Amino acid sequence: MKYLDTDYRLEQVTPASYKAQSRRVSSIQQMNDLKHALRTVTTNEESDLTDVIFGFGDHLHETYGHGGGFFILAAGIGIAALRTTNPINLVPSIQPEDWDSMMARQQELQERPGIRTVESIAGIGLLEVRNVNSGYVDGYQETFDTPRLSPFLGLTGLGALVAHDLVHYASMHSSNSPA
Repeated sequence: MKYLDTDYRLEQVTPASYKAQSRRVSSIQQMNDLKHALRTVTTNEESDLTDVIFGFGDHLHETYGHGGGFFILAAGIGIAALRTTNPINLVPSIQPEDWDSMMARQQELQERPGIRTVESIAGIGLLEVRNVNSGYVDGYQETFDTPRLSPFLGLTGLGALVAHDLVHYASMHSSNSPA
């Protein structure tokens, strides 16, 4: 299976697994705070990942006036969900070059004709992810596509896309054969 002209190496995530990680991350967040929750789920990743995701969330908050926390929450849940079926011993930790590759991907999406909003970037990106990991996208939609969160779907969708693409790019460093 191909994703972004590369072999797709990630194992599928089920919607139930995604939702379980959503409850886990939300529970940690309620007991502590969002930064602690993200640090908990990214504990085996490159050490600066939490700060980089928070910085991107802050940038989105400044740009759109809201929603940076929802982006961060969706990114954390996405990484946690993907790590349930793609643990560190199978897919290496996310590294700075994976963030760079993900950002180049975001730029490529933004340059497509008709793509002008964060909602359209997230939408087209998640449609492409659906082709290789439908359970991940279904889990995201079951978790975030609610009336209460609908104003933030562009930002949560972007968080889910960022998480997926980071773990996808990390998987390219693995010697494991494609899924």
